[in-house]
Amino acid sequence: MKRRSLSKILLITQLMTHWVISPWAQAQCNPSIFFSLRRSLIPKELLPEPLEKLYLNHKPSGWAEVIQTAKKDPKLLLDLGGNKEGAQSLVLADGTSVVFKEFSSIPFLNCKKIVLQLQKWERQGVGPRLIGISIQHTPDPNERRFTLVMENLFADENAYGKNLLSGDGVELRLLRKEPQEARLWLKNRMLSLLATHPDPHPKNIVFRVTQLKQKALKPPKGSFFQWGDKIYQGFLVDPSGSEGNPQHSLFHTEIEETPQPLLQYNHKWKNLFFTKELDL
Repeated sequence: MKRRSLSKILLITQLMTHWVISPWAQAQCNPSIFFSLRRSLIPKELLPEPLEKLYLNHKPSGWAEVIQTAKKDPKLLLDLGGNKEGAQSLVLADGTSVVFKEFSSIPFLNCKKIVLQLQKWERQGVGPRLIGISIQHTPDPNERRFTLVMENLFADENAYGKNLLSGDGVELRLLRKEPQEARLWLKNRMLSLLATHPDPHPKNIVFRVTQLKQKALKPPKGSFFQWGDKIYQGFLVDPSGSEGNPQHSLFHTEIEETPQPLLQYNHKWKNLFFTKELDL
């Protein structure tokens, strides 16, 4: 038997022995052994290497550690709502404001799906920029603790200039003084984007009005409306890795036949709500 094959068998035996003796101690397993093995035991498309460029200082726990430190000072954090694993904003040491979301335990494949979804949104100009991630082990070998760090769409400055105005789909009244053409574009844009979201309620869409910097680059073509030196954008938030189904029957029932808690998902209701809030 070749020396290389024998070495691999010995390595596998060593790791399996550790798991049998201590099935809940994955985090204490020799990391060098696990790293050597996972290339041959896990399909290549599931490996985390393509995600490593998003780690902080090349550490899978880097961003998670920064966030845990920041949580000691409540003044640095702002709860943005949502479920028990909802998003929060955080001011980093350099003064940059970011948004992060923590998942206590999700399948590793879901981590990758969420990253790919955010990267797709960013390329299309319809989502926040992905800044970094942390992926940490949990007692369940198939699960990971996952942390996302993203652009804060409400920050005072962004890549294109000064943030003049921003909010989510229940704060559209803030836009009433903007040109009618811009409000109409935003309404249609936000409704069409929400239709692609797996959880398409108004708080999962964000608008932003930016005063362009001189010679600033512009967002991807078709993703913004320009009026003078201002650009208007709509963004999807709260990524889950899942794709929405615009044809779902829940979204197309008659308003009077839709239970009150589900109205926020009804396309006709959202159309009327956006029209009223934007004074169109």
